[in-house]
Amino acid sequence: MLELFTLQKELSAIAAVSGREKPQREYIKEKVAPLVEEITIDAMGNLICHRSSHKVGAKKLMLAAHMDVIGFYVRSIDEEGYIWIDDAGGIWHGALIDKPVRFPNGVKGTIREACFGSAAGKTLHNMNCNDICVDIGAEHGEEARTMVSVGDWVCFDTPTEQLLNERIMTPYADDLVACGALMILLEKLKEKELGMDLTVVFTTQEEVGLKGARTSAFGVQPDYAIAVDVTQVDDAPYCNKILGEVAMDGGPVLRERSAGEICDRIFNDQLEAAAKSCGIQVQRPATRRGGTDAGAMQLAGAGVTVASVGIPTRHIHYTDEIYSMKDVNEIVCLLTKLLEEGLPEVAR
Repeated sequence: MLELFTLQKELSAIAAVSGREKPQREYIKEKVAPLVEEITIDAMGNLICHRSSHKVGAKKLMLAAHMDVIGFYVRSIDEEGYIWIDDAGGIWHGALIDKPVRFPNGVKGTIREACFGSAAGKTLHNMNCNDICVDIGAEHGEEARTMVSVGDWVCFDTPTEQLLNERIMTPYADDLVACGALMILLEKLKEKELGMDLTVVFTTQEEVGLKGARTSAFGVQPDYAIAVDVTQVDDAPYCNKILGEVAMDGGPVLRERSAGEICDRIFNDQLEAAAKSCGIQVQRPATRRGGTDAGAMQLAGAGVTVASVGIPTRHIHYTDEIYSMKDVNEIVCLLTKLLEEGLPEVAR
C-alpha cells in the first residue's frame, strides 16, 4: 500500500531538476504500472498513465502533477574549485546560503555567498545566481572538474521530516507531494468502476514554463483537466493576507485565477459539490500567486475546461516546504468521488 510520507521522502531524495526528470519518472512508473491499463512516455519525457471507463461516449479527464523540481545547472568551475551555477526555475537565492546540495553522481556540497555579493551591499531579497556558488570541498579546479561537470544539475539535499500534527517538511513538496497524491489515487481507483476516462500525466518542465503540460494535453485532448499542485498559504508569519486567508488544514484550494490561468467557475462549483458530499470543506480564494499546469492545459486543441486543485503549503520554493497530510488525503477523496460519479452535462 502506498504511503504519502514514504513517497515524499524517496522521491525528494532522488529528484532532478526541470529537463532531467528521469529518476523520478522511473520511480513513479514502477509504482503505478500495476494500477493502470497503459503507460507511455512522450518526447518531452511526460509519464502518461491511462485508465478507461469502458463507457461509450465517456468524457475524458486529465490530471496533471509535475515531476520536475527547482534547482540549478553547473555553469562553470573556477580554478579554486568553486562551482558557479544557473537557475532552473524560480529561486530565492538569499535564503539558500549554507544549504546542502547534491549532484547527479552523489557528490555533495553547500551553497555559499560570493564575496562580491556582500561587497555590493545586496540583501537576501535581491541576490541572484551570480552571488552564490557551491563548495564541494575541492582543493582546486582540477580536482573539482574530476567530480562535477559543466551542465550537471544541482538539487537541494535537505531531509524530508515528519513534523507535528501530521505535517511534512521537505525541500520538494512542489510538486512531488501532488505526484504522491495521484499515485495513491490510482491505487484507490484500481478496483473501482470509473465514470470518466482518466489520464494521469506526471509532467515535465513545469518550473521553466509549463512545457510538459502543454504538449501532453495536446496529445491527450481531454474534455476536462485538473492541475494538482502546491499553493501558497496566508497563515505564515510573513503573509499580510492581501490575497486571501488560505491555511493549512483548511482543505483543498480551488483557485479562481492566477497570473497563468483562469479556472472554470462551473467546474469549480462541481468540484466543491463533490467535496461537500464527502464532508470536505474547500477553500476558494479569488487569486493566488504563481501559475500551474492548468494554464497550459487550458489552451490545448480547441480549449479545455480546467481547474487547479491546490495543496496549502508554507515556504514554497525554499528548502523547508511544509504541508499537511490532512489536506492531501482530502484531495485524494475529492478526486476519487469525482471519478466514480463523473461530471454531469452543464449548459454554458
